[in-house]
Amino acid sequence: MSLHRFSAFSFVDRITSIGSSGQIKGSFLIPAHLEFFPQSLVAEAIGQLAAWYAMSSLNFARRPVAALAGATKYHSEARPGERLSLEAIIESCDSESVSYSGVATAGERLILELVDCSGAMLPQQEFDDPETIGQQFKLLEATGAKENRLAQAPCILPTDIQSDALGTLEGSLIIPIQADFFADHFPKKPVFPATLLMHALSSMVIEQMNCSPRPLSNQPPNQPNHPQLVISSMARVKVRSWIAPGDQVKLRAEGLTPEIGPKQVKLSAHVGTKLVASALLNLVVAPSPQEA
Repeated sequence: MSLHRFSAFSFVDRITSIGSSGQIKGSFLIPAHLEFFPQSLVAEAIGQLAAWYAMSSLNFARRPVAALAGATKYHSEARPGERLSLEAIIESCDSESVSYSGVATAGERLILELVDCSGAMLPQQEFDDPETIGQQFKLLEATGAKENRLAQAPCILPTDIQSDALGTLEGSLIIPIQADFFADHFPKKPVFPATLLMHALSSMVIEQMNCSPRPLSNQPPNQPNHPQLVISSMARVKVRSWIAPGDQVKLRAEGLTPEIGPKQVKLSAHVGTKLVASALLNLVVAPSPQEA
């Protein structure tokens, strides 16, 4: 895996336009050699594009840190080999905070929307080198970064997953001491990216719901006609604290009733007794092949 800077956790290849009214557009080519590209990284790409606008507007002296996301709306899967067209609308930005929304498309297909996102603007020097960030911004605006530099999609999945009859699911997420994405994501202050945490939480839920027997279903799991649940959106995402390399995170999902149908699942993550993140996950029944 490449250790080159802006290769392991950077999902903007090019900035194509910046408007004076707060609009920024860009793109990212999902490398065709990847096995998958999770929706959480599409959300990350939109957030990174918004961050480039925010940082450039303050001469790279400060940078946004993700904290709140009102809604992340899932529309369709992003496929390896596709070029994502990214757009962010900056609703407000000053030295204290930034608020934005955004979309990602592939061709004419809507992939994902971010709505009502916000983050605190903190000193860049605490997280990265301002000069390096400024140089990368100029590259993205001019020729663009080298495409296909991502060797593999970063992903850490939970272990020790257990469920109970009340519809509660728990698992453990062991954060590695070292990983390439740490050097790319806040290299001066390595922290586990919030989008990877949300992917771990949502993956745990989907795996449980689609691969485990449901007492009230007349069909066994993993059968051709067995209804599958998919994510329609994630709401009220709130990151409350850093997750450091080596931390053990306790993941929890509540509301996994066995009935087939739309559900809202409460997600949370703790390090020790401290709540570090929370969200609501909205699930719907996937359309059958005949309906799709």
